[in-house]
Formats: sequence, structure tokens, C-alpha cells
Amino acid sequence: MELKIENLKSGYGEKTIIKNIYFTASAGKVTGIAGPNGVGKSTLLKCIAGLHKIQDGKILIDEEDLLSMDRKKVSKIRSYVPQKSQFSFPMTTEEFVTLGRRPYVNWSLTKKDYEIIEETLSYLNINHLRDKYVDEISGGEYQKVMLARALVQEPKILLLDEPTSALDIRHQIEVMQILRKISREKNCIVLLVMHDLSLISRFTDQAVFMQDGKVTASGNTSAIITEELIENVFHIKVKLLQTQFGKIIIPLEEKMECITE
Repeated sequence: MELKIENLKSGYGEKTIIKNIYFTASAGKVTGIAGPNGVGKSTLLKCIAGLHKIQDGKILIDEEDLLSMDRKKVSKIRSYVPQKSQFSFPMTTEEFVTLGRRPYVNWSLTKKDYEIIEETLSYLNINHLRDKYVDEISGGEYQKVMLARALVQEPKILLLDEPTSALDIRHQIEVMQILRKISREKNCIVLLVMHDLSLISRFTDQAVFMQDGKVTASGNTSAIITEELIENVFHIKVKLLQTQFGKIIIPLEEKMECITE
């Protein structure tokens, strides 16, 4: 299964944010979207998630345009995990995760729904959180709960916006390991926006680099991440250190132009 983005264009009002976007993301692989602040990464992800209107282009899943598909069918194929989620009333972890089954529910939850919810809680090892309120758990636990709600939709495409941004280093690694496991074991297209280039290098199979609302480079992560690419996209000189866990990116400039004493 492949997700293809062809000539995608979108923006806000008369302002165009992204344009001429082309790339492919494959099932069984993690694809990372990277680039400076304000280049349209989250806008792109929201377009793919169906949360923001596109002005032109196509979003194809195995050559079928998601925009022309039945909404209920799309809701079973695609799942989105935002950076933050606000609650208007308290919910336990189990209640929150159950919301992910809405595309499948007609009148009430079935035995199959409950089985999928139970399997997902076990898969992410968060059974012990089921009766805890989601506004009382830790950041790392919360990210797993958000993943659980997305996974009970049984998506073919899992979209995540900065899934590690509020986590400490241990939980960053844990979440990225889980996402890689999901992509492999569930043969899912995992597409995420991230700023941490070292995590992208270590845990993604494919990468998309954006600059000025366009795709600068895309392809196999280990092949496209170079010192030249990072300097071109982020306007900073770096040194790449190759390790068994991927490339580590080290900034070389001690003083940036935007910093004054």
C-alpha cells in the first residue's frame, strides 16, 4: 500500500502555505516530515488528515483519491494524532480510547469493538491506565493513550504531529520504537512531523524535507540526510556522525546571527 501526494497546494485565505508537494509514503515504513518552523509541515499533515482544505492536487491511497472516497470509509483508513488534545470533561483512559471506535459503531459497542480496545491496551502495555483519568497521567503515558485511540480505528494511515515534542529522552525513544513496531507489525503507513533530526535519522525509513512551502528532498532517510541538505534547508553548518543507531547531527556554529549578547 502506498500514499501518494501529487501537486498538493493549500493555505489560509488568499495566502498559500504549501504548493507543488509531491512524495510517496509506503506501508510497513515510518516516514518523517522535517523542515524549519513555518514551512507548512503541520498544514500538510492536516491536509492529509482531512482537517484542512486543499486548493489543488491529489491525496491517493493505492491510486484511489481520498478526497472522493466515502467519509465513513476514509475514517476507517486514516487516523490522526495531534500535538495536543483538550478535554471539555474528564474521561478515563478506557473511555478516551473507546472514542476511536466511532467509525465502526452504529448503536452501541459490539463484542468485537471491546476485543479490539482490549487488544490495543495490551499491545501498548497500558492496561494499568484504563481507570485513570487522562488529564492525570504523565506525558509519556498520555502519548501512548493517544496512540491507542488512533490504533483502535485500525487505520492504514497513521498521521502524527510532533509525537515526541513534550517527552523526555527515554519516552521519546520508547514512542519512536512503538511507532516503528506499529508500521512493521500492522503493515501501516506511519507519517509524522518532527523537528528532531537525530530521531528522524534513527527511526524513520523515509524522509521528506520541506523548505519555503515545497519539498526540497524526499526518499530513503539514510541516503538523503547529508550535511549539504541540512545546511541548505536550515541554513546552519553541521557535522554528521554515523553510528549503528543512525546519524547524529551536531551543529558547528557557536554563535548564530539572530543571537545578540
